[in-house]
Order: sequence, then structure tokens, then C-alpha cells
Amino acid sequence: MAKGFHDSSRTEVYWCFLFLSLFFLFINSSLSCLPEHEKALLRFKSSLIENTTISLPSMLQTWRSNTNCCGWEGVNCSVHRSSLNSSQPVTKLRLFALANGYSMVNLSPLFEIKTLTRLEATQCGLKGEIPAKGLSGLSQLEHLDLSMNNLNGSIPPEIGKLSNLQFLSLASNQLTRDIPAKGFVNLSQLKQLDLSQNQLNGSIPPEIGKLSNLQLLSLAFNGLAGDIPAKSLFGLSQLEHLDLSNNYLNGSIPLQIYNLTKLKKLLIGSNSLSGMLSREIGNLTKLEDLQLDDNKLSGLIPSDIGKLSNLQFLWLGFNQLTGEIPTKGFLNLSQLKQLNLGVNQLNGSIPSEIGKLSNLQFLSLAINGLTGEIPSSLSNLTELNHLYLYDNSLTGFVPLGLFEQKKLKFLDIAKNLLSWNESAVITPRKLFIYLSLKSCGIAGEIPRWLSWQKELEFLDLTDNKLSGRIPPWLADLSIPYLFLAGNRLTGVLPPSLFAQTLSFIDLSRNELEGELPKNIGNASSLNALILSNNNFNGSLPVSVSNLSSLRILDLSNNFFSGELPLYLEELASLNTLSLSSNSFGGLIPASLSTLQNLFFLDLSSNQLTGEIPSELGNLPYFLQFHQNNFSPFLIEYYIVNMAVEWKGNKKHVKYRKDFVVLDLSNNQLSGQIPSTLGNLTGLKSLNLSFNRLTGKIPTSLGELKQVESLSLAHNMLSGEIPQSFVNLWDLTTLDLSNNNLVGKIPMGGQMSSMANNDSYANNSGLCGIQIQVECERAEAPLGLDDDEEEDRTWFSWEASLLGYVVGFWIAIGSAYFVGIFDPFFRPKRSS
Repeated sequence: MAKGFHDSSRTEVYWCFLFLSLFFLFINSSLSCLPEHEKALLRFKSSLIENTTISLPSMLQTWRSNTNCCGWEGVNCSVHRSSLNSSQPVTKLRLFALANGYSMVNLSPLFEIKTLTRLEATQCGLKGEIPAKGLSGLSQLEHLDLSMNNLNGSIPPEIGKLSNLQFLSLASNQLTRDIPAKGFVNLSQLKQLDLSQNQLNGSIPPEIGKLSNLQLLSLAFNGLAGDIPAKSLFGLSQLEHLDLSNNYLNGSIPLQIYNLTKLKKLLIGSNSLSGMLSREIGNLTKLEDLQLDDNKLSGLIPSDIGKLSNLQFLWLGFNQLTGEIPTKGFLNLSQLKQLNLGVNQLNGSIPSEIGKLSNLQFLSLAINGLTGEIPSSLSNLTELNHLYLYDNSLTGFVPLGLFEQKKLKFLDIAKNLLSWNESAVITPRKLFIYLSLKSCGIAGEIPRWLSWQKELEFLDLTDNKLSGRIPPWLADLSIPYLFLAGNRLTGVLPPSLFAQTLSFIDLSRNELEGELPKNIGNASSLNALILSNNNFNGSLPVSVSNLSSLRILDLSNNFFSGELPLYLEELASLNTLSLSSNSFGGLIPASLSTLQNLFFLDLSSNQLTGEIPSELGNLPYFLQFHQNNFSPFLIEYYIVNMAVEWKGNKKHVKYRKDFVVLDLSNNQLSGQIPSTLGNLTGLKSLNLSFNRLTGKIPTSLGELKQVESLSLAHNMLSGEIPQSFVNLWDLTTLDLSNNNLVGKIPMGGQMSSMANNDSYANNSGLCGIQIQVECERAEAPLGLDDDEEEDRTWFSWEASLLGYVVGFWIAIGSAYFVGIFDPFFRPKRSS
């Protein structure tokens, strides 16, 4: 009977719920919005039609006159039971993705709907300043979202009039200037404030601490500076999400932040915060996401982090943390999914206890000073997807267990002191996407088990002991990023290697030979082709002209011959062109000056003849270096490890990322140095040495104010060193030796410190303090310009003036001693 009673009750509840649902559905469909609100919405729609030639998005196609606007997509009206038969006001508007194709989106008609409690206009292409007057009239607003637009200018303080606001997002715009402190003080109901991804500057206003109901505060990706305001944190006791990352904040992490015990996310990475991590971090027991990476934090990692049992993400990488990884501290972090301690100064061994973090998916301990073996317990991390242990001092054999973890897709153990167990049989149980075994001691042919890795997108076997030919099966894998440099590979390149998917290939420092495959141009997505230090020969295939995406072309130190092909001008994306140490002959093509993105040009140590084309003075990136269009990955991998010709020898230099190089040294170039090279004001290194250049050094080279290395040695240059060289303020290395230069070496600027005799050797006519050779004093010949005449006749007027001054004071002194002149004499007053 009890069972029948319960079944009957459930039936009644079901029919009651169904009746109410149908009733309110009928009521909602029969309600109509206020006529003035319908007109305002249609005016907004009409303003969009006037500013576009494309069809309206689907959501606005439901906005038609003589229909109930309460049923339009993105529009909600309030329902008052006391007035079911009357018109209802619009209270909520959700506008999304109206940006495409509209020259202007104007919200003004919507400001007439004073009953709005929610206004969302995200990705709507809003431009100009935030419409302060219109928004301030919407006094009932509780939710305002204008994110992902193109709004600029400052945040208007009038927003402070929206006293009912609980949610405010102005994220992903182009807002500038300070955060208006007074404007936010009145928003006492605010629970979520998101101003991230703008261009705001100044400091974080302490007044934000008065927003006592705030649960989410995101100011990330701006230009905010100064300290994190410690005192204001006291008022944010309800805060659960704090994101101040990617700013310019400095100082230490305030201790008050550890009193925000409701915090679940604390993201303050990518700033300039310093000091040590406090043990009080253990107070934040609800924390799930802690990101303090990319700062200047120092000291030990406190073991109290182990109290954060709910932690899922811990990022402390890119700091200056020292000491060992706290074994006990990490034992309790059973929920941890991501652990990043990379790029610090940690030492000691990798704790085997890390293998107990069964939920771990991402682990980076790279670029530290860790020693010892890779613990076998890491193979227990069955959820692990990313493992980065590269650039430490780890020893022992590479654990075979790493190749048996089913979910591991990204593995990098490069640049350690590891050994490879050649007798081991590897049968990977998963397919890698990213695999770096650089410097792991792998010997013999390229391991056959790699042929099963059909998903590989990145393979680095650099600096091992590999030998033999590049197998066809490796070429057939079509790996986009392939690095086999620094081995003993031989033979010719398989044509199938150059598939359309190939993006970056480095085969340098091997023993490869033969001509380049004629189908090399099939790799239309290729960004970098690095084949330096091999035995390749012949001319460059014509299909190279098809590599329109190529950024780096390095064929240096081979046996290529023939003239430099004119089609190089078609490689419009090229940043780096290094053809040095080959047997190229003929003229330098003037068309190289059309390479709009080129900033590293090395044609040294070839057999090039003729004059230096004056058009090279028009290379755009050499005029002023811009790094925006250069891939950070390409910079890190290649540019910081360039080699340039210096004093007849190759010198490997770890340059900065903005190092702009022009090297034409060690050829058979003749004629004068083009004065147009002085236009290349972004140049950092200019080397024209070991050629047959004649004439004077152009005065215009003194305009290369960013140049640090300048070599014109071993030519037949004559005349004087231009006085304009005193303007080379960044000059650190100068070589003008083995020419026919004469006259006084200029003094001033960096030239005063260029005192190495080798820099001027075998120029018998030079003199000056730098080489401790006194210049002859002679009458200034007629026809000298003012600067030279002033320089050579300084003695005549300076000595005269000095003699006059000294003579005057001798006369005064004599008069004083004989009583004629008394400087302390005061006349007596008459009585």
C-alpha cells in the first residue's frame, strides 16, 4: 500500500510539473514586449544594415517588426504574474559575434531600454571609447559584458554609477591609462571584475580592496606596475580567483595574500616579483591552481606546499629557486595534474616519490642543475602526457620504461649526461608527437623502432653518434620538424624527405654529400633549411624558388658552386641567408635588396667578384630591425648560435636576438665601398674584410650608430679614417688593419677606447693616441674643411688663451705681494 501511495504521488507531481511548464510556455509566447523597446531594437538592427554589405547573422534575422520581440533570439523580457496580459519590458540582451563585416556597431539605441539588467555585446566589433553617458543611464544593470571588442581610451569613472552591477567584463579590448579608483568604489555589489588583456597601466588602485563581495578579479595581460597593494587585500575575503599575471608588477608577494583562504586560483606569473616564497602559502588549503612562474623568486621551495591537497596546477618555473625538490612537500599533492619547476637553479636528484603523483599529466624539471639517474618510478605515472627533463646533468641509462607509458606523447630528455643501452629492445606502446633524444649517446643507424611513430611532428636526434644513410622510411614519416645535426650521417638526401608538410629541417654537421634533390621545392611549408657543414656540391636546384615560406636558408661550409641564382629574390619571407664557405662565383645580385624581411646575410668565403651593389643599402630590416615577424622558436634555435667570419676565422658567437649581420668578407670584391651602406642603421655587424676594395672609407658609415662589430681589414682602402666614426657609440670591435690608411685616428666616443694596435696594423700612415704614434704638427694646408683645420691648429689659439690667463694671474699675484693690490681691503668709514 505504501508503494502504491508513493507511485500515485509521483504521478501527480509529474502532471503538475507538465501543466506548469505548458502554462508558462503559453504565457511567454503570448506576451509582447513594450513597443518602445521593440522600436529601439529595430533601430539598432537598422544601424547595422546601413554599415554592411553582407547578410545579417542568424540571430538578428529573427528580429522582425510586427512580431513579439520577447521571442527574438538574444532578447529576454521579464514576466510579472500581476500583469500577465500586458506588455513586458526587455531586461536581458545577449549580442554575440556581430563584428564581421560591420564598419561600425552603435549601441546608442539600446540605451533607451532603461529596464536592462543584463547587457552582453561580445565580439561585436565595438570601436572608440566606452559610451559612458549611455551606459550610466542603465541604472538597473547587474551584468555588463563588453569583452572581445576594439574599445579604446580610458575606463570612464561613470561606470561607478551602476551601483547594482555584479558582473563587469571589459576584457580583450585596447583600453589604456589607469584603472579609475574612484569609479569602482561605488560598485559594492560587484562579484566579478575582468579587465584582462588590455593596455592598462599605472598601479593597482588600493580602492579595489573595498569591493568586499568580489569573488573574481582578473587584471592579467596589461601594463600594470608597482607593488601588489598589500593592505587592500584584507577587504577581499570572498575572493576565489585572482589573476594578475603578465604585467610588470614588482616587489615581494605580500603576506596578506595568504589570508585569502577562499582562493582557488592564484595566478601572478610573468611579472617581476622577487623575494622568497613564504611558508604561509600552506594556509591556502582550497587552492587548485597556483601559477607563480616567470618571476624573480628565489630561495627554497617551502615544504608547506604539501598542505595544498586540492592543488591541481603548480607552476613555479622560470624563477631563481634553489635547493632540492622537497620530497615530503609533494607527497600529499595527490590531485596534482601539472607540475612545472623548469628553468630554476634546483639541484640534487629527482625524488622517486614524484612517481606517486598518479594524476600527473605534465612534468617539467628542465634547465636546472639536477643530478643522478632518472627514477624508474616515473614509469608509474600512467596519466603522464608531457615529460621535460632536458638540460640538466642527469646520468645513467635512458629508462626504457619511458617508452612504455601509454599516454606519454611529449618526451624531451636532451642535453644531459645520459647513456643509451644499445642492447635494449624498445617496443613503444604509444605514438609520440614530440620526441627529443639530443645528446643521449645513441650510436649506429637511426633506430628502426622510430619507423612505427606515425604521429611524430617533432624529432630531435642532434649530437648523437648516428651513422649510415638517412633511411627511406624516415623520409616517409613526413615529420614537420626534423633535427639530425651533429652526427656522422652519410650518403645523399632521399627526395621523399621534402614533403609538403616539412617545416624545419636541420641536417648540419654531418657527412652528407651529393647534389640537393631537384624536388626540394615540394616542401612548400618549409620555414628553415639548414644543411651547413656537410659535403654537398653542385648548384642550387631551381625549385628552391618555390619555398615562399622559407625564413632560414643555411648552406654554409659545403662545396656548392656556380653563380648566386637570381631567383633568391623570390624568397620573400627570408630572414637569414647564409651561403658562406662555398665556391659560389660571379656577381652579388642587386635583387637581394628586395628581400623585405632579410636581416642576416652571409656570403663570406666564396669567390664572388665585382662591386658591392649599392642597392644593398636599401635592405629594409637592415635599416631598422623589427622582430615582430620572426618566429621565437626559430630565433631560439638558430639565431643565438650563429657563426660569423672574423679576422679570417669562423667565430661562434651567442648573439642577441636583434643581431643584424652583413658579411661579404673573404671574396674577390673590388671597387669602392658604397656610401649607401651607411643607410643600414639597424646593422650590428658589418664585415667587408679580405677583399680588394679601394678608395676612401665612406663618411656615411659613421651613421651606423648601432654597429658593434666593424671589419674593413685586408683591403686596399686609402685616405683617412672618417671623423664620423666617433658617432659609433655601440662599437666594441674594430678592425681596419692591412690597408693604406693615413692620418690621425679620430678621438671621441668609442673611438677613444679602440686602442688595440692589431685594429690598425699595417697602415703605415696612421697616427694617434690609440696606437701611441705621435702625429706630426704642421701648418694646416689650404683647402681643409673646418673640422680638420680646427683639429690640426688647436695649439695656436688654445696656447694663446692659456698664456693670457696665466700671465694675468701672475701679474695680480705680484701686485698683491708688493702691496699694490689687496683683495681683502675695505675702506674705513669717515667719522
